[in-house]
Parts: sequence; structure tokens; C-alpha cells
Amino acid sequence: MIYKEMNKAPLPLVIDDEYLSTTEEGFQPDDVPALVAHAIYGLKATEILEEIRVVIFAARLKASQPRPGESVGPDPSTLLRINSRIDDYLGEAPPHLQPFANFEEMGVDADHEACFRIQSNVLRSR
Repeated sequence: MIYKEMNKAPLPLVIDDEYLSTTEEGFQPDDVPALVAHAIYGLKATEILEEIRVVIFAARLKASQPRPGESVGPDPSTLLRINSRIDDYLGEAPPHLQPFANFEEMGVDADHEACFRIQSNVLRSR
């Protein structure tokens, strides 16, 4: 898996290849959902999952070496921070990756609609 700690490179822009430019900064047209968005949001989900894994590991380590008067579970503020990151992640996802996207309103053709529905389901399952 790719983790931010292992790879400090910034995430790519949400621009499909056909809209990249060699002479200027490319841009994704507003009315064309980006196919590459799924991969980028998958990486963002992986970052959150890695943070959750670290918290669980720390809680298990703390539980294996209990100290009198010390709470065994994860720090509640850490859990609230992770919950906030999940909420932000879900809110930042582009409309075509939202769980109940209206593809007719977006003008997406049937082939892309099927692709985006699968991508949305994969992201939700993480």
C-alpha cells in the first residue's frame, strides 16, 4: 500500500490525461467528471485507514502493558479527530463519487455512469 509517510510526493491534480497540457497547466472541464478522481480519493482513504491502524496498534500496546489509573482505550480526542477527517473526506468527494449521485443531471453517459457507480461503491466500502 502507499502511505503518505513513505511517499512525500503530493497527490496529483484531479485531471484526466486528455485534459493535461505540455504548454500550460491543464484543467478538468467542470461538466466532465474525472475518471482519475477515484484513485486520488482512494489514496486519501488509505491515509485515514493508516491513521486508524496506528491508533488501534497504540491502544493494543497500551492494553498489553496497563498502568494503574490509566485509560486502556484510545484517546477520545484522537477518535474525534479521525471522525472529523472521515467527515471531511466524504464531503470533499466529487459529486460523481457521492453515494447517491444524480448522473442524469450531470449529463453522464451510461458507460461512465456504470464506472462511477462502481467507483463510488468501492470508496464507500473502504
